[in-house]
Amino acid sequence: MKAIEFYGKITNNTMQGNDIIHTNDEIANHAINYRVKKNIKIPDALILATARYLNADFLTENKNDFTGIDPFVKILSLKEI
Repeated sequence: MKAIEFYGKITNNTMQGNDIIHTNDEIANHAINYRVKKNIKIPDALILATARYLNADFLTENKNDFTGIDPFVKILSLKEI
């Protein structure tokens, strides 16, 4: 099996049952505010903003990097689950 086929199967299996959330104005505005106020990286800000938009918990290996940024998002560590 070629590498591209292998990774394609992994991606397809991983993505089944998941939704793609497109960035909208609300997500973008929260991400910008996180970036300006807390100086976090844009990809991290977008993920955190998306969690807020979805009213979802935020699961990360680096809980300390995100704690205290947004009181409306519950930050969980992989070690806690």
